[in-house]
Amino acid sequence: MVFMSIEEIVRERTVRALTHGSDVDGVVCAALILKRFPDASIDLGSPSADLSGEYEIVADLPLQKGLRTKIWVDHHANAKVEGICEQMIYDPSSKSAASLLAKFLDVRAPELVEIADRADSAGYLTEPPFDLAGEYDIAWDVNDAVKAIFYKGRFIELAKFLAFGNLHELKRKFMIEILYSRNSRKRTFDAVRDLPLEVKLRGADAAIIIMQDDRILRPGTVAHALLSGGVKVCVIIFSDGRGWINVGRDFDGVSAVGIAERYGGGGHAKSAGAKVGLENLEKLKKELEELGLRTVFVDLKEFVGRGREKV
Repeated sequence: MVFMSIEEIVRERTVRALTHGSDVDGVVCAALILKRFPDASIDLGSPSADLSGEYEIVADLPLQKGLRTKIWVDHHANAKVEGICEQMIYDPSSKSAASLLAKFLDVRAPELVEIADRADSAGYLTEPPFDLAGEYDIAWDVNDAVKAIFYKGRFIELAKFLAFGNLHELKRKFMIEILYSRNSRKRTFDAVRDLPLEVKLRGADAAIIIMQDDRILRPGTVAHALLSGGVKVCVIIFSDGRGWINVGRDFDGVSAVGIAERYGGGGHAKSAGAKVGLENLEKLKKELEELGLRTVFVDLKEFVGRGREKV
């Protein structure tokens, strides 16, 4: 493939872009595109959705067969490359898609790129906050804002603010979303604080968590509670069969993306996703046990219910 400049690819037309609509890397990619092309049109997608359409830029998403784009930018291991693109910017060793995109667009935004790098590699400088007080990594403000945005217009407002606003004003501008996320995180943490102990009491060092796909409990907080509590590997399975594999930062015995690939997914060494399927839970448990991990199932609804009964 012959490398082309952004000017050769985009020329004079209005830039249409598609990016991940629910994470820090995705919104930072949108911000970088807007910094380079202020009139760009941004659409939102999800790796687990069926994606289609014609774009100038697709970033932080798999190149699914329904997509046709001038530029595809991604960094996820085992990313799907089924669609059509003229220029592929792909490096699974990169911490974020945003870092690759910034270089290609020749946009200087080091603080934004570092935020995306830390968030997408689970390398936050501080523990996750439960409120607005204290000192914490500003990447949490971006994460907690984007995770609580439920419609496209507000996502675009956040991307434009990241592109052109003062990052240190983000907490004030998106306080409602940030507080929503932190209240939800606190509620989840309080509900699952004893979950690592239950796993250990059952003689296990890995857990497959069955949870409903709702906005009451945050799966990221469930995973963080387990891994920070000493559980080596946790897999969260949603009611529709989607799976999210998480590996402790200090545990190198398992690759999350290695597991995800066997179920048609992808991601990172410490965090990856796949459509595991509810019918494959016993198979997944056996696979973890063959890797040397004592594994238990936990129905999160039942676990939380038992906790409420004690109160």
